[in-house]
Amino acid sequence: MLRCALFVGLIVISTISKAQKEYSNWYFGRHCALSFNNGYPEPLPEGSNIHDGASISDSLGNLFFYTDGEVVYDRLNRPTPNGMGLFGTHIATQGNIIVKLPLSDHLYYLFNVFNLASGNIPGTGLSYSVFDIRLNNGYGDIIEEQKNIPVDLPLSGYALAQITAVRHKNNRDIWIITRNYPGNNFYSFLLSPEGLSTVGKISQSLINLANNNSTEECYGEVNISPDGTKLAATYLNSKHVEYGNFNTETGKYYPLFIFQPDTTCGSPFGVRAPTGLEFSPDSKLLYLCHGYGSINFSECSKIHQFDVSVADSAIVKQSEYIVGVGISGGLQTGPDGKIYGGLFDDNMLTVIHNPNQKGPLCNYSFRSVPLGNGNRKYSWRLPQMLQKYFSYINYTAECINQSTLFNPNIYPAPDSVYWNFGDASSGVNDTSTLLNTSHVYHTPGDYSVSLISYWPGGRSDTSVKVISVLPAPFPNIGDTAFICKGDSVAFESDIFESYLWSSGDTIISITVADTGTYWIEVINSFGCTGRDSVRVDYYPAPVVSDSVLISPTACGGSTGAIRGITATGVEPISVRWLNSYGSLVGTTFDISGLPVDWYSLWLTDGRGCTNFIEKYYIRDAGNVLIDTALFTNSYCGNNNGSITVKAITGLGDRLEYSINPGEWLSNEGNFTNLEPGEYIVKVRVIDSTGCQAVWPDQITISNEPGPVVDASAEPETDNNQDGTVTLNATGFGTLTYILENGIPQNNGYFIGLAAGDYNYKVIDENGCSTEGTVTVGHIQGFTLSAIVGNDTICLSPQTLTMPVLVENFKGVKAFKMTLSYDATKVSCEGYMSMNDTLDSMHIEVFPALERVVAQWTGSSPVTFAETELLFELVFAANETGSSQLAWDLALGLTWFEGENGPIEDPNFKIGEMQVNEPA
Repeated sequence: MLRCALFVGLIVISTISKAQKEYSNWYFGRHCALSFNNGYPEPLPEGSNIHDGASISDSLGNLFFYTDGEVVYDRLNRPTPNGMGLFGTHIATQGNIIVKLPLSDHLYYLFNVFNLASGNIPGTGLSYSVFDIRLNNGYGDIIEEQKNIPVDLPLSGYALAQITAVRHKNNRDIWIITRNYPGNNFYSFLLSPEGLSTVGKISQSLINLANNNSTEECYGEVNISPDGTKLAATYLNSKHVEYGNFNTETGKYYPLFIFQPDTTCGSPFGVRAPTGLEFSPDSKLLYLCHGYGSINFSECSKIHQFDVSVADSAIVKQSEYIVGVGISGGLQTGPDGKIYGGLFDDNMLTVIHNPNQKGPLCNYSFRSVPLGNGNRKYSWRLPQMLQKYFSYINYTAECINQSTLFNPNIYPAPDSVYWNFGDASSGVNDTSTLLNTSHVYHTPGDYSVSLISYWPGGRSDTSVKVISVLPAPFPNIGDTAFICKGDSVAFESDIFESYLWSSGDTIISITVADTGTYWIEVINSFGCTGRDSVRVDYYPAPVVSDSVLISPTACGGSTGAIRGITATGVEPISVRWLNSYGSLVGTTFDISGLPVDWYSLWLTDGRGCTNFIEKYYIRDAGNVLIDTALFTNSYCGNNNGSITVKAITGLGDRLEYSINPGEWLSNEGNFTNLEPGEYIVKVRVIDSTGCQAVWPDQITISNEPGPVVDASAEPETDNNQDGTVTLNATGFGTLTYILENGIPQNNGYFIGLAAGDYNYKVIDENGCSTEGTVTVGHIQGFTLSAIVGNDTICLSPQTLTMPVLVENFKGVKAFKMTLSYDATKVSCEGYMSMNDTLDSMHIEVFPALERVVAQWTGSSPVTFAETELLFELVFAANETGSSQLAWDLALGLTWFEGENGPIEDPNFKIGEMQVNEPA
């Protein structure tokens, strides 16, 4: 009877937590136990397991239970009371898997496949058990009556030793996938909160397994990519790999093609066949390993890598790359995103550090993970993992001073992430919230990188990976190098694996003779790249002054000169002048006696660097010519006229100038402080040639007077300070006007002035000034009215009352009023109602003179806003008739005085007193 490994299930439970570490503890092989809780594999105390199996923990990484396919052990490594006698197997490549019942916090399903080689196959070989973590005093146990529950297959036959699980598209339920034997089908069973479905989904396979009693037909694996879209299966007997698409919503598999990896091996065992397989965390690469290999025979235990990012069989086959030798049986991705495997009977694991990277960049490391001391031995494979949420840390580049790129593989896509790069010395740069991010490490060493992924509902997952940051090379070719023009300099790097200079050279040193920036990139034994650059410049040449004076020769002679040059630089500085023939003509800065030619200046500084500085040209100015003779007149009688002569020979200080007969000056043609008069301009060369020029026009310098000023003023009205002064002036250039030493202004109009005398000054551009005085008068702006009222009575003892009033009484300091009346008609009896404001007012009646006099002098001016009563005079009637109460306007008898003197032209109104006959 054909005997193959079948598998059985078991339900188990878990607690709900924020992190996702349900599969962080691995129990496998003989007593092997590893923990990934710290982000990397660390040996745990020996387990009780004696075969490969499965294990499960809570979301914080605390172990719940594990199995070797035949016995279930609790977290204290003890068999649980109902955990013996599972229908599992110790030789199946994929014989066991543990998953939590969706939405349950305490029930787990443990699936097992039975070993067909053992005989007496129970049912279809596929069974499960339900594990309750609350039983057995919290250590958990299989529920009575729910142990070794058989699973019916859709078609006749058995479940092959290929079992895996993947999340449903709803990210809640779970698909359990297996392979039938004999036949050509895959079966998918849905595990939901209600339990395991009784009807499996059937998908066709490209491989038909015949019942030929070959045990090799039973071996192989089936695996689904982390993103749930791809399915691959291996078949030991046919040496083929089957590949296709998987739909996590329907549970259906859609085959695409089969291919065969390179199975050649030069050992006595001949051809090897693929058994184990695993997808990269990003689902783009597929890894395969062979079925047999041990610590004593590993040369045929190849690991293959295929690019499955494009579903084309030819492209997939062409992408095959042999990663290395040293893994047999199975492959498994760990919680840290690395792929692990081993060799039978070994106490070490082999690891692929960067499984998302193609070719050698995947970083294969043979036998690099110790399993711990004691009787620990790897058998055939590692525990499978099923994660609802996962986040793998993938990274590229790991050298200091270079960006280490982090590209995580997270499923499903998180709401947010939080990185900690384990590099506290980098301060605020030690963390990031970007999904794809980078960090620059500046010190080599091991760094613990953590990634927290957050999903809706408060779910999070923490991934930790320890990365080794390698030292970067530093070729150190210097900063800046200086050379003299015409010299060269050599640069040499420290010793590394390879070199690339900016010049294209690939040797350790180069020699350069030109300015510029030169760089080198080197690669050290760790594969890290380093770069350094150096700037090559010429030593600075001496700097010459701008005050060079070039005097041409004249009249065909050799009287040219170059003078006034100075230089700063590294002393001592030596000078060489060369003519256009290269002949030395001078060794000092100032040279003379030069004919027409080009002259080159070369300076050699204290470093020994010789530099060409500049070329200078000596020309022949020909005969002396005067271009202009400009003059300014004298002004203000100060004898300050001037004449400026400009010659067009360019001889500069090689010329002499004259404006008076027999008097020659080397003053560059500038004559100043000249008195008015007549002048003749001449220019000649200071040499023996006798070249001379005379300006054809006689220059007359005259005297220019200061400004002519016409001053006028407008008077102030009342006390309003509204007087003005106008200065109309003519003179040289722009004039400046000043009044009473005030602020100068550019016009002669001054406003806002009170009455008075003002001193003015007008200044022209020559500085000449004219001074004088102008008077601002005063005018009264109102008319004061003095008013006497009227009254009428009948002849009787009754009296007449005559009011005396004023209007426009403004700023009055004193007054005198004299009033006359007809004594035959009336007699003045006195006065009353005197104004309180005028408290010093005095009134006196003169009956004989028929006069009343009122006088007042105030301590300050008084103003009445309205018509105001000053006083009232009282009269008695003497006889009937009329009499005027009139103002006596004779000189000095009636007047008003204001703040600015007498108030002019007051208006006077006479009063009438009427006495009638009694009625």
